[in-house]
Amino acid sequence: MIEYINGDGEVTERPIILTWIEDLGDGKYFLHAYCKLRNENRTFALDRVQSIWQEGGAVYRKPRAFFTEVYGAEIRDLAVKQKTMA
Repeated sequence: MIEYINGDGEVTERPIILTWIEDLGDGKYFLHAYCKLRNENRTFALDRVQSIWQEGGAVYRKPRAFFTEVYGAEIRDLAVKQKTMA
């Protein structure tokens, strides 16, 4: 579950199933996930995620700490680097 600020500045809670993390470089990441609220795949900018948690688990107000605690790795080590066009 994430608490997310959308493009209009509205805060919503989104139940998600994380599928992969994209590394855009310069410390920017996108979470690619199935959003149960919208019933479709969505992309969430990590810098717009206010908090993240698993059902019945601790709430992480610093989303990067969630990945370190739950997955045992820094987000940069879990993410797939964006490929550049040559």
